[in-house]
Amino acid sequence: RFVRLATADLQKRDSKFEVYNVGLGASITIRGMAELVLRLSGKSLKIEFDASKPTIQSELVLNIKKAKTLGWQPLSGLTEGIAQTIGWYRNHVL
Repeated sequence: RFVRLATADLQKRDSKFEVYNVGLGASITIRGMAELVLRLSGKSLKIEFDASKPTIQSELVLNIKKAKTLGWQPLSGLTEGIAQTIGWYRNHVL
């Protein structure tokens, strides 16, 4: 859906290149993502981090305002998107 919007916009402006961020515009921790995937998958696994590796405190949130100027909006939240991905995987891979 986004690619169609962006392609049409580039053709209108006779532009060859633009950069857009497409996502939720929100952040989640690695632990939070792992816990969400485990919960939605129904798996009961222990999350372990390798404490011997260096870590940094950081947060990355993609700014999706530019994509929204094309009329694009995320159709689902993170939980719904992960659930759909797990469902697809179960139906097509397993």
